[in-house]
Amino acid sequence: MEAEVSLAAAGAAVLAGLGYFLLQALGEVAADEAKEAAFRRPSLAMRRRRHRGLTKAGFLCAVLAFGSAFLWLAVITNDFQDDARDARMLLALVAIFGVTAVCLLAAWWRRAVKPPH
Repeated sequence: MEAEVSLAAAGAAVLAGLGYFLLQALGEVAADEAKEAAFRRPSLAMRRRRHRGLTKAGFLCAVLAFGSAFLWLAVITNDFQDDARDARMLLALVAIFGVTAVCLLAAWWRRAVKPPH
C-alpha cells in the first residue's frame, strides 16, 4: 500500500512538473506575441507629435473644465441662495468642456496610433 501511495505521489509530481513546463512555454509564446504587438505600435513620443491641434484643444478644454469646476465649487459652498442659477450654468460648462476634452483627446489618440499615409 505504501508503494502505491509513493508511486502516485511521484506520478503527481511528474505530471505537475510537466504541466508547469507546458504552461511556461505557452506563457512565453503569448508574452512574445504581446511584446511584438507592442513594438509594432509607434512610441508615445511619435504619437504626441501627430495631430498637435487636437492635443492642444483637448488640453485647453480640460483646463477650462477644471476652472469651471473650481468656480462651481466656490458658488455652491457660499451661503447665498441667489447663486443657484449661476451654479447650474457653471455645472453645464463643466459638463460641456469635460465631454469636449474627452472627445478631442480620444480622437487624437485614435488618429495618433495610425501610421501616417
